[in-house]
Amino acid sequence: MPAYSPFEKEFAELDANDLAILRTVAEGWYVEYKREVPNASSIAKSISALANTYGGWVFFGIDEKSRAEPVAGAFPGIPRIDLDAVLHRLRQAVATLVNPPPHFDVKPIFEPREALSLAADRVVLCVRVPWSPNTPHVHKDGRIYRRVADGSEPKPETDRFILDQLWRRADKLREQYARWVEKDPEFSKEERERPFLRLLLVADVWRDRNLWSHISLKDFRSIMQSTDGPSVTVPFETVYTSTTGFIARQLHLNKPHDLGLTWEFRPDLQSEVLIPLNHHAMEGEDQFAENCSGFRAC
Repeated sequence: MPAYSPFEKEFAELDANDLAILRTVAEGWYVEYKREVPNASSIAKSISALANTYGGWVFFGIDEKSRAEPVAGAFPGIPRIDLDAVLHRLRQAVATLVNPPPHFDVKPIFEPREALSLAADRVVLCVRVPWSPNTPHVHKDGRIYRRVADGSEPKPETDRFILDQLWRRADKLREQYARWVEKDPEFSKEERERPFLRLLLVADVWRDRNLWSHISLKDFRSIMQSTDGPSVTVPFETVYTSTTGFIARQLHLNKPHDLGLTWEFRPDLQSEVLIPLNHHAMEGEDQFAENCSGFRAC
């Protein structure tokens, strides 16, 4: 499920100028404002509720404008001197009070901005909580919390249907991965008789970051065929497009019908790499004896 963000830039690149957009973003399914950092139980409740629902953001050091208009109204921040202790409290609250602990990212915003009335000795803490596939995340009080509509506080969930959906949230995604793992690569007749190592690489396992590559064939070919750099490189002689992305293949010293090192790259940053183990190929007892001749260990 694509992650919601009120910002138009990457999380790591956020600065104080970006916070101004929150004056138009209301509390609700995806956003919660906290003027101060609450106790550990309340922190765990807020973060687990977002993870159990659609993901979202918690902003510490921002006060909502009013109950009738629950957008960001003031940016008092929290004392910068307390930042280390607050970060420790956040991590400890989630680690010890939620089972299993959901993933979250934290970004402190330091720069003072007169337009936001954010003082130099204050900081706004942005906490991004992705949609979680490992639901339900159970609070230590025994309840399962979720964000509900425009409520500023998470609510304990008691609906059996919703609870069942939480338990089964990642079933479809796991089924997709299972089909990918079980699907046999396409080989020629000769290639099927060769042993190989198959690597499946995934950059966004739970698909909660909405990652997507816009790399061109020209740039991809340049990367895969490069021989420059301080480390050992494995150039691919041929690179071409496929229905799902790009395919790079190594042909040097290989016969056309033999399996070569192959890298299939998809725009969602999933890759399938086939590594031939040609040195270990055996073709009957005669070939085995020939390969072993001269070695007493055989």
